[in-house]
Amino acid sequence: MKKLLALVLSLIMIMTSVFIVPFSAQADEENEYILLPNGSVTYTIGRYDTQYLSFETTQPGKLIVSAYATMVSPELDSDGEFEFELEIQEQGYSSGPTCSSGPKGYVNTKVDFYPVPGNHKLSIDSLGTPSDVQYTLTCQFIPSMQSFDINVDNYRNYRNLAKAIPVSLNTQYYGQFTGSYNTVDSYFTKDYSDAFSYKTNINAGDLYLSFFAENGSEKFGDGGSYSNYIGLYDGDGNQITYKSIKTVNSTVYRYFANLPAGEYYIHISVAVPGNYSFMLTQSNPIPEPTAPTPTQPTQATTTQTATKITKPKKAKIKKVKGYKKALEVRYAKVSGASGYQIQVATDKKFKKNKKTVTAKKSKTKVKISKLKKKKKYYVRVRAYKSASGKKVYGAWSKVKTVKTK
Repeated sequence: MKKLLALVLSLIMIMTSVFIVPFSAQADEENEYILLPNGSVTYTIGRYDTQYLSFETTQPGKLIVSAYATMVSPELDSDGEFEFELEIQEQGYSSGPTCSSGPKGYVNTKVDFYPVPGNHKLSIDSLGTPSDVQYTLTCQFIPSMQSFDINVDNYRNYRNLAKAIPVSLNTQYYGQFTGSYNTVDSYFTKDYSDAFSYKTNINAGDLYLSFFAENGSEKFGDGGSYSNYIGLYDGDGNQITYKSIKTVNSTVYRYFANLPAGEYYIHISVAVPGNYSFMLTQSNPIPEPTAPTPTQPTQATTTQTATKITKPKKAKIKKVKGYKKALEVRYAKVSGASGYQIQVATDKKFKKNKKTVTAKKSKTKVKISKLKKKKKYYVRVRAYKSASGKKVYGAWSKVKTVKTK
């Protein structure tokens, strides 16, 4: 009977460990956890604290991170709002959005990350809320096709023509551009432009490139639209052309006419992260357009309505920090703002050594450099809205002071 009971207890312990490990396991480094590609984790993080989650991908794909966050003690914050950064870090670079609760007091968002195979860190960086915040992250990893053996250690080398990847004509290739895309707030974040270089040999004549991007060739984000670009270079590395790619439905095409026979380099630069595919051919792959069906003309009516721009709410500085001849400002996101203006000076009236910088609407922290060392600076922030080339500014925030090092 005792042997049977011991066997049952052993089985229970084994089953428990199987179900716990796939969610998270604490690593040796302080404040760092192991995050497997599929699973859910819950953490409580203090103000200005950062939680790191390590994970490894052995193949390319999309990491979908759903984040739900609420303040543990909302009564400690007068406006009930908080912010945090959700970023993926690889090879010294980070990419990810700033997530803001707004007046609703919670965050419920989804971010698509596209990591290259290798070891990565996902970080949650609290941006100074008075209350601790509880985060629940649910992760799902969807593998994607990949024609190239590219990992995190050599990934950025492939923008160099000297290390271009050999490809053949009339072959469909699949790849992935890294970065992150916030599918809820409809903007993407990238700290650098992804690019790959390829090389191939052709006969004298025309060359066609067909290119498909999972997230399209243009997306709206950070106040503008962004395009993919294609560059063509001869065998000696001389640039023949470098232009944006024309969009046809979801596939983009590029046409190079009357090329001499020889080796050529193709350089593809993409703005929006995601999976992609392409093919090089010397036969025209562009489909013939379908003739539109005739329709009965209708009387068009237009109505012009004047749009009044309302002032954004007063901005709020969360934290200022001094560095060597520089300072960093963190501020709360203002709902509906098109951007922010940050101003520093060495006097209260903002007359002496004044410096003004502008930040995009997605940014909630700005570092200002080339300041005087060991000097006290006064800092203020205001939001603005823009439409039809005009800007309307909100009220300045309360002034904060900080001393540079």
